[in-house]
Amino acid sequence: AWNSDSGNTADLDGVDVVVDFSLSETVLTNVKFCAEAGVNLVVGTTGWYGEMDKVKAIVEATNCNSSLGRDNRANQTAFGLLWSSNFSIGVNMYFKIIGMKSASQIECACHTGALLAKANQQLTDKFSTFGHNLGMASQITNDIQGVTHGRDILRRKVTLPTIYALAQTRGEIRNQLELAFVKPSESAVDLTQIRDLLFSTGAIHYTTVKTEFYKQQALDILSDVEGLGISVERLKLFLE
Repeated sequence: AWNSDSGNTADLDGVDVVVDFSLSETVLTNVKFCAEAGVNLVVGTTGWYGEMDKVKAIVEATNCNSSLGRDNRANQTAFGLLWSSNFSIGVNMYFKIIGMKSASQIECACHTGALLAKANQQLTDKFSTFGHNLGMASQITNDIQGVTHGRDILRRKVTLPTIYALAQTRGEIRNQLELAFVKPSESAVDLTQIRDLLFSTGAIHYTTVKTEFYKQQALDILSDVEGLGISVERLKLFLE
């Protein structure tokens, strides 16, 4: 653990890289400190993107001085900074969560149904996979409806569209989304504004594409099952 409040770059002697998970208001200070110390920095903190231009200027100025031989740092030819949103891995994690939650329940139901029908192992596995894909599509559809109907926005509930939008945006748009979902205040959320942002950032489009992907996966499995002479028309109704 390290704190730039010490004001002493010697605290970073022997350090190759600093990983910043702190507060948005301290990121700029930490960037300046690490640049001065010649220590590479990875920023995982969110909410500081309004300072992006200042951060870029620090990195460019530091590397310019280094290339011209104007700094006194030993064994340091450039200052490297990598920033990544805390939500950049959130989408994949969200898929894992709903896979273990909503999708697993429907998968279990389909698996149990196949066992009760005394299906062989191959058929049982197909129905289980069908259930998984159906569960994924159903949950993501619910996430879309939570935005279009506004209920998840008013409840400040973070679902797939929000996670995607947070991972893809920065600056003022990112700040507005964070205020609505990540750092909620006592003031009422502007439903229309946030819903429009989730559409304009491509979050709803992305989520819709994912829904159709899982639906198609489920339909492909039903097609295989139908090829075995088993009626699946009623199961197809769940995908309409």
